[in-house]
Amino acid sequence: MPREGFRVDTYSSGNAEILMLAASISAENLFDVMIAMLSRLSDEVDVVVGSHHGLDGTANEPREVVLEHVAIGNLISTCHTFAESFMQDGCLSLAVIDPEIPVEIQLDEHKIFFVYGKNLARFQAILRRLSIDRDENLPLISDGEHIHMTSLRYRDAFEAICEDLRAGQPNENT
Repeated sequence: MPREGFRVDTYSSGNAEILMLAASISAENLFDVMIAMLSRLSDEVDVVVGSHHGLDGTANEPREVVLEHVAIGNLISTCHTFAESFMQDGCLSLAVIDPEIPVEIQLDEHKIFFVYGKNLARFQAILRRLSIDRDENLPLISDGEHIHMTSLRYRDAFEAICEDLRAGQPNENT
């Protein structure tokens, strides 16, 4: 049975290793944690919005939209506008890369937070401030059998989220 908490581990890819924080957050705290983590990033970030929506509203092949140099204020505003989709859609994911810190924050389609970076102290502090405890044996929903819930309205929200984020980007033609 999943429960609220976080664990810190090392993510390995090839010869590279990096610290990884994985957090399971209750529905009541999920949006607050998301905004608190994003608020700790630099003024400009890169964003990847992902979706597994098929044309009929079911889960399908993944799609990703990559947006570079997004103002953090615009991203946070978009998160507020589309909070229901980010919190409820089992086919929507968000990755935010801050090359200045450097760190990557992911809210995956399971609504699990992953934070990758050399120094995760500021993100652990956010979780502790919200009374979310460290638990190195924390099970995550993705560790067991599970299903993804979505609907056609969330598929349409994916497109709107991407457009909203694009609208806040500098126009290269000016």
